[in-house]
Amino acid sequence: MDNQTNNQEDKYELIEWDKAKYLAQKINPMVFQRVSNFFDSKNHDNFVPKMMQDDSLRIFSKFPKADETTNYYFELTSTGLEFFFSNQNTGLYVEVLNEFDDFETYFEVNHDYGSAISGLLYRKYNKVFEERIKSGEDDELFEDCKINFIDNFVNYILNDVYYEE
Repeated sequence: MDNQTNNQEDKYELIEWDKAKYLAQKINPMVFQRVSNFFDSKNHDNFVPKMMQDDSLRIFSKFPKADETTNYYFELTSTGLEFFFSNQNTGLYVEVLNEFDDFETYFEVNHDYGSAISGLLYRKYNKVFEERIKSGEDDELFEDCKINFIDNFVNYILNDVYYEE
């Protein structure tokens, strides 16, 4: 991992899954309802739970990555959630706040992407990494973002326990 990723992860304390589940329920019960199956799952091998000052929980990924600059995580706070992906100092994220009038629609199933949040992330990927896509140099990046991050990370966490190994 690069120094930026290590520094980001170093701010957080590694915790056990039972504590992560407890914190998720305590920090944001509204979002926890949407991710509870993930915390109840027995397959957490590719995920690392860390907390920051009892008010922020981050789930980092251990999935295979194209290079050491790739980083992605799920963050849960009292105000909402965020899914974040970055590669070579370029990133994208979706933040869903509890106060959004359309909060529920973010968690709807999308048959093309698995979830509405995944659809948003995929469209952002196409926009943010457009130049790299057009140059044809992003095959590994596409696999990182689409297969590892969106399909196997985001949709797995969002109770759509689709998981590809």
